[in-house]
Amino acid sequence: MIQAMARKGTKDLTIISNTAGVADWGIGMLLQKHLVKKVKASFMGANPPFEKQYLEGKVKVELTPQGTLAEKIRSGGGGIAAFFTRTGADTYVEEGKVPLRFEKGSPIPLETAPGKERRVFKG
Repeated sequence: MIQAMARKGTKDLTIISNTAGVADWGIGMLLQKHLVKKVKASFMGANPPFEKQYLEGKVKVELTPQGTLAEKIRSGGGGIAAFFTRTGADTYVEEGKVPLRFEKGSPIPLETAPGKERRVFKG
């Protein structure tokens, strides 16, 4: 199916996969031909063409923890509109921060990205 889509040149694809694959096989064939607009995955993988397109802003990426990605696929296929997950709860992610670097042997980050801007709307 992927080979047929690559041959046909189907564009603006949103790919949902565990990884972005490798450069010249599977999803990589679609990325090489610039047919993908968004990748939803749990891991970016080792795919230089994908990395280049992402860094150039040509492909959007939505990274999701693997278990949550699997549940999104399962629930979506079953017609379930939403579900709850504790992934990220009680972590820096919940606070809108991403750890950038850890001290060796310590669970406490030396650096964190600034928190996300948040606003409360009433009404």
